[in-house]
Amino acid sequence: MSTDSDTPCPCGSGKKYKNCCIGKSKEDPTELLWRRIGKVNKELTNKILAHTIKHYGNGAIHDAWEEFIGDPTVPFDPKTRLITVFMPWFLYNWYPDEYGEVEYPHDLVEDQPALFFLKRQRKRLSPLECAYIKASIREPLTFLEVIDSMPGQRFTLKDIFLDRELSVIEKSGSQNAQKGDILFGKCITIENLTTLEACGHFLIQPIHKLHLINIREKIEQDCMPISIEDLCDYDLDLIRIFLDIEHLSYNPEFRFQNTDGDVFSFNKVIFDIDSAQQAFDSLKYLAENTDDSVLLKDAERDKAGHLTKVRFNWIGQGNKMIDQWETTILGDVIIERSRLTIHVNSVQRANRIKQIIEKQLSGAKYKATVIETVEAKLKDMQSQESSPEALAAKKKRQEIEAIPEVQEAMDKMLRTYYETWLDKELPALDGKTPRQAIKTKNGKEKVETLLLHLERSHKNGLALPEGIIKKMRQQLNLF
Repeated sequence: MSTDSDTPCPCGSGKKYKNCCIGKSKEDPTELLWRRIGKVNKELTNKILAHTIKHYGNGAIHDAWEEFIGDPTVPFDPKTRLITVFMPWFLYNWYPDEYGEVEYPHDLVEDQPALFFLKRQRKRLSPLECAYIKASIREPLTFLEVIDSMPGQRFTLKDIFLDRELSVIEKSGSQNAQKGDILFGKCITIENLTTLEACGHFLIQPIHKLHLINIREKIEQDCMPISIEDLCDYDLDLIRIFLDIEHLSYNPEFRFQNTDGDVFSFNKVIFDIDSAQQAFDSLKYLAENTDDSVLLKDAERDKAGHLTKVRFNWIGQGNKMIDQWETTILGDVIIERSRLTIHVNSVQRANRIKQIIEKQLSGAKYKATVIETVEAKLKDMQSQESSPEALAAKKKRQEIEAIPEVQEAMDKMLRTYYETWLDKELPALDGKTPRQAIKTKNGKEKVETLLLHLERSHKNGLALPEGIIKKMRQQLNLF
């Protein structure tokens, strides 16, 4: 940013550069302006807040907070972690409700607090302060995706809802930002310099962009293309989305699923039976034509040779999630004297096997289904994982996984899965395959988001074949 001696000084004083800061500092003019804007931001926040309380009353901030948070039972707390988003919205974007519980004078409901302040105090404000207020009241809060970053200096942000990219000078916010991270905030531009003037307190994971694109598609049904004014009208909708993401980020709700897509829970379905042999003969088909000799290899019998205990897997054909799997273990069947117990990992499978038993095994009397949550099961497993048996089993598993042939087989299976992923119909893509989805702008962005999510997951420990993401990008022409 070059500065001519006859142009306004970048420090924001309103004087010409030659009559102000020229010769006083060798600091870059852009850096000077950035520092001055930061100072103006802090000073204006205090001035406008005091002016607002004086003219609107102490209740204004609480009215705005209730509208912002959407829950009248949550009181305003000046120390809230949401303050970095709420306060800029309150001062620069909020309009008092003319029909709310507090009756504001008519001239106060027409403008945002900052604009009302500007009209009253314009003569006492510097040109930079006036420019700052005008720029900030025009900009809505929005979701901004990190396209590129120079940690500690600047980053390039893409507005997910508006068709624009912004080169933003930002020292602290760019420190930990990675490509694909999402911010919720607003940028303002003064003298061709763009700064981040409001921002949520955490980086949003890229996977949330899928939902944001869906929201954008809905807005585009009424506004195409979306303008800044349109986005201002949707400010509370975007705030609600941010609050939902914030809640999930600080209160993660883990949702484990089995290969049918059912929510994980450990179910034990129990029946009383007439005889172990009868139950075995009626239910052995659940093991998908496995030979009796294999199923009965470890079976137990009484002195007379009668079957007393046998255990085998309930096996189903194919797999809903992994096409290459020919079969899937659906449950564990245990027959022991007069008791039949089937262990499955979802309520849906429990209901299904219950119906099968009642139809196939005459004389079976249903007793109960015992359900144990994933959390309870994990707690029980953690208490047992330090046992000698568990440690020995873990060591054995690690030895098996270290065998080159086993690693090669696992890599081959994963590679086959991800190579066919491009032709799978995915719920995240509205039932389209990645190849189909990239034909539209929104679909292409969703596919890019999924690939970025895979890359992030790989860095966090997800097993992926070497170079598979790069190969998928090449096949989709996404570079």
